[in-house]
Amino acid sequence: MKPEKLICRVQNYEWGGLGKDSIVASLKQAADHDFIIEENKPYAEVCLSVLIMSLERKSE
Repeated sequence: MKPEKLICRVQNYEWGGLGKDSIVASLKQAADHDFIIEENKPYAEVCLSVLIMSLERKSE
């Protein structure tokens, strides 16, 4: 089985860590090198999922 690409989405709630101090923002940036951390934006949650196409491939 080959590794699947993870999709990482972030949720921005006021209680989240700000900018580069947020581990959530750091995780998103590690998965998406085009992601730019905004210093004044709160990053509260990271959601990880596998591309839906991988499920379609397994069912074939």
